[in-house]
Amino acid sequence: MGKLLNEIGDKEAAFIASQKVFFVATAPLDAEHHVSVSPKSPGNSCIVLGPHTVAYADLTGSGAETAAHVLQNGRMTLMFCNLEKGPPKIMRLFGQAKLILAKNVPPETLSKFPQDVTESHGFRGVFQLQVSRITTSCGYSLPVMDFQKYRQTLEEYCQNKGSDGMFDYVTLRNSFSIDGLPSVGLLRPDGPANIGPVAEDGYILGKPIREVKSNSNGAGTTKTPDSIMVQQAMAQARQMHQTKAPGDNNSIGGINLSLTSLTALMAAIFALGIWVGANTPLPSA
Repeated sequence: MGKLLNEIGDKEAAFIASQKVFFVATAPLDAEHHVSVSPKSPGNSCIVLGPHTVAYADLTGSGAETAAHVLQNGRMTLMFCNLEKGPPKIMRLFGQAKLILAKNVPPETLSKFPQDVTESHGFRGVFQLQVSRITTSCGYSLPVMDFQKYRQTLEEYCQNKGSDGMFDYVTLRNSFSIDGLPSVGLLRPDGPANIGPVAEDGYILGKPIREVKSNSNGAGTTKTPDSIMVQQAMAQARQMHQTKAPGDNNSIGGINLSLTSLTALMAAIFALGIWVGANTPLPSA
């Protein structure tokens, strides 16, 4: 039978800490866009910061749906379920999340996460969830499995790519969601200033916009208007989304995309529609 809890107590915190994997769900506002559900590990990369606050360290993946949705509307649900021996149990945490870029995570918060996660070249940042609803349910139909080990494939990949290689990977794969929403790759203050959306193989990749083209008379080069528009919108977004003071209740050290900056960035993206269509064929359905 389901139960509604008032807060995350010691018992719930211990349950979270014992998990080997947990799941995060987010959704965009547009009904035509895609809902996202992602598994996250290791389980101890999610920590309890208070009776109604949790946070998890985020590692680079081939997409950035969670960040795109959180930046748009903040909605997030975390699910933890016992898949090992012991009483069956499912716990869900509903609330509003904030994204904190890796370089902006306060040291006192960073120290609470596993060191091998935060020192990885794949560490993108931290999602902090302000929990508004806590529920548990039975999980009677869930399987019982034995944990063997964590895969090292992602960490080996990140090590091989190195810091610079992973930086470029985030630009390419994590700048836009599959629906074209701006994501974490665009928010880095030291990121490229002229990245635009390119449809390729069923994804929206972040690639440099052609900043130069020949004049009609063949003499000299000029920046395209689309390139200038995107650079201005992205510069505005980065300026507005710098980490605020710790005492600012509107941020808590995180990043909030305002409606103004989102509108500016999306206007630039839509302005590129003709350019994208002319330069990159859309994947077949």
